[in-house]
Amino acid sequence: MKKQSSFAVLQYRDLRLFLIGLLISSVGTQMQIVAISWHLYQLTHSAVSLGLMGVFAFIPYILFGLFSGVVADTFHRKKILLLAQFLLTLSCACLWILTITHLIQPIFIYLILFFNASVMSFDTPTRSAVVPSMVPKEELKGAVNLLLLVRQTSLVLGPMIVGFLIALYGPESAYFLNGLSYILFFFMILFVRISHTPLDTKGFVDLKAVKEGILFLKNTSLISSTMLLDFFVSFFGSATVLLPVFAKELLHINVQQLGILYAAPAVGSILTGIIVSSLKKMHRPGLILLVAMIFFGLATVGFGISRWFGLSLVFLAIIGASDTLSTMIRNVLRQSLTPDEMRGRMGSIVMIFFTGGPFLGDAEAGIAAGFIGPVWSVITGGIAATLTTIWVWKKFPQLARYKEN
Repeated sequence: MKKQSSFAVLQYRDLRLFLIGLLISSVGTQMQIVAISWHLYQLTHSAVSLGLMGVFAFIPYILFGLFSGVVADTFHRKKILLLAQFLLTLSCACLWILTITHLIQPIFIYLILFFNASVMSFDTPTRSAVVPSMVPKEELKGAVNLLLLVRQTSLVLGPMIVGFLIALYGPESAYFLNGLSYILFFFMILFVRISHTPLDTKGFVDLKAVKEGILFLKNTSLISSTMLLDFFVSFFGSATVLLPVFAKELLHINVQQLGILYAAPAVGSILTGIIVSSLKKMHRPGLILLVAMIFFGLATVGFGISRWFGLSLVFLAIIGASDTLSTMIRNVLRQSLTPDEMRGRMGSIVMIFFTGGPFLGDAEAGIAAGFIGPVWSVITGGIAATLTTIWVWKKFPQLARYKEN
């Protein structure tokens, strides 16, 4: 069969509706992430307080991560997604009300981050698991690539929009609009057909099912090696949490330009995503993944050194492009090697690594910035990310040799 570009999968109605709803919701989410970071820094003027955001956002993934995948495989996935959007809408309403009534405090922001992450720990693996059911198996690569492209598009639109919103109407406007985006996604999900044969388990959570997911990962080195790489590179190379600090104290730019700064990685991501999605086949994807992560680390070092706004944008765009190229390869590899009855569990395990690296990296970057300053926090992180990639390259040589069928 002749291979098509990823955009050909848009012919499938359910996937098309799902991606439209997801794009709207993701734009709202990215608007809120930037607004919360700016809001918290305005309240505390502390880089460490920004780092703590990662701690509160990651703890739920540790608490619920492994079991949320079993839930996604056991219960009706559409109902899980609908409940998640409802709860996230309530969270936005609480954040909006606390802000407009001037009752907002850092502790409330941390608690809301904890609640949102708890909900997302169930929503994320479920969302990943439903996409393969919307397209034929031979079209899976295209669907996975477009799913990531939607996310990267939201990373451009959200920050670009919210910078002007905060300047004109304050961070509460972002919280309100994000709530509306979840409501719209809720109704889009209602119209999507999601097929799923529930896993036969005993009780609410089957520990045996959890163990099966872990053993599958352990025995599939191509997936486990890419997950280790993703975790450690994103942990050491996390720099976005310090963007409000760089904007105010080092680059001396306003909130609108901060929005552009947040959007820069996604610009590189989208351009990369479009190019990769248009390709019919990628030769030596494993090698490309490793090289991309080396560029990620070096560009992080460059961003830490830069004091010019334009050059900082370039380095952030390279970071985004490298990360997206790596993520696309990892996602296609994982989805192609994972059987359908285990997609929820694999999605939850991957989620722990995928979110753990950035969230814990945010905490590490914020705390390190409090001791050695934001510049050296970013530079040393970029160096460590580069060295980690080289270590994975030598430890798992089969990854560099991996070829797409």
